[in-house]
Amino acid sequence: MQGAYSHTRQWNRRRPDLEGLPAVATTPDGKKITLARDDWLHVRFRHPEVGTDPSVLVQAVSDPDELHTDERGAFHALKRIDKGHFLVVIYRAAEPDRGLTKTTFIINQKRKSRRYWVQ
Repeated sequence: MQGAYSHTRQWNRRRPDLEGLPAVATTPDGKKITLARDDWLHVRFRHPEVGTDPSVLVQAVSDPDELHTDERGAFHALKRIDKGHFLVVIYRAAEPDRGLTKTTFIINQKRKSRRYWVQ
């Protein structure tokens, strides 16, 4: 069936940055966090500054420089990417040993210090 978005589905199938998805990262405490294909497409279109390689998200979750928890229970894994910027991967544990990524973005040092301050 040829629908209005059939060209989009075909385009998505041929994209090299979608190969290897879903990807799974293991957090420092042993949870398996999945980066699903749709979540990666969200990151690619809404946060293009992150780049085209989903393995950087897996690395940030597996070996974060900082790990924070928000009031809703989601985890924020921060990985330094250069002197003044961090990659932030937000994920939620859906079960005790598994979870899903929600979003990813890049944040600068100034904004990080306002958002992720330690009491």
